[in-house]
Amino acid sequence: MNFYGFFCAPPSRVGYICEFCSEGTITTFIKKLNVEAKNLLSKKNEKKSDKFNFGIERKINYLIQIAKGMRYLHQKGIIFRDLKPDNVLIGMHDTLKLTDFGISKTIGGDQNRVNMTANAGTSLYMAPEGFWCFVFCSYSLHFYFLLQ
Repeated sequence: MNFYGFFCAPPSRVGYICEFCSEGTITTFIKKLNVEAKNLLSKKNEKKSDKFNFGIERKINYLIQIAKGMRYLHQKGIIFRDLKPDNVLIGMHDTLKLTDFGISKTIGGDQNRVNMTANAGTSLYMAPEGFWCFVFCSYSLHFYFLLQ
């Protein structure tokens, strides 16, 4: 996600300016896809729009992009902790962007895991070990979302 700047708003709010992703989140895209499918069923002879085609090639492309994004974050020592369709935006040319780093953790130096004092994230997309309090959070938690 490209960051362009920030602004302060009284009394104590800070906003940021980033690139616009006109397609919204993966969740929004899937909802649009469902509406498009219903419309096509009611109008049998119309050509299907490629914009809302979610074939196997597109699914694989999205999966690869998410995996590359997570690898990049891990190389920078960041554990995202809330990977879900609502936190993945679709940008220009079908480029995915990860958003909402509010509960992310950083791992520094030679650490490969960090202590987590409470479960965090969206329970539907969490790895089972993420539910336990006082567990260690590691990079492996991210791959549970990708496998669902």
